[in-house]
Amino acid sequence: MAQSNEAVCDLETLDTDPTALVLSIGFWVFSPNEVDTPSSIERDLSERSFYAVLDVSEQIAAHRTVSESTSDWWLKQSAAARKIFTDPQQPVVEVLKRLNRFLKEHHVEFIWGNGAAFDNAILRDLYSTFDVPYPIKYTGDMCVRTIKRLAGDMPKIPKYGTPHNALHDAIYESRVVQSAYQILRND
Repeated sequence: MAQSNEAVCDLETLDTDPTALVLSIGFWVFSPNEVDTPSSIERDLSERSFYAVLDVSEQIAAHRTVSESTSDWWLKQSAAARKIFTDPQQPVVEVLKRLNRFLKEHHVEFIWGNGAAFDNAILRDLYSTFDVPYPIKYTGDMCVRTIKRLAGDMPKIPKYGTPHNALHDAIYESRVVQSAYQILRND
């Protein structure tokens, strides 16, 4: 893979507001100008990915929010997706500092989230709640939904792994961005 300064962030949360309690964080470093294949993803998985399940009790103590509708939504998800509720949790500040190191090591300047007001906004608010410096400038926030809309009629991109696993969704969303780039560059 060529040097890249972009990554997709996906969060699994218990609310949709910026103050949402974050269950897990998934990041995938990618190049929008390339096309990842299942084999390249598997080959590079340990190098290009970041995944962590966050401590829920720390976030409750810090007044991160939980909505009834999102909690109900989780009850309808697959057993594989709901496994997140029993996975070992890690201290939030420790995770955010590790994430900052990961992003710095990969020279990430642009973070793609799936929705202008979702992943990136929640992540930025989480950093603020726990008083950890956010790793990129506000101009580095990118939106998967926006580029997908701009690209128009896109081919179906196969899902990767377990839906609603933050890392698997981040990988899938990077492939959506790559596909959209191909369409927009050919227009």
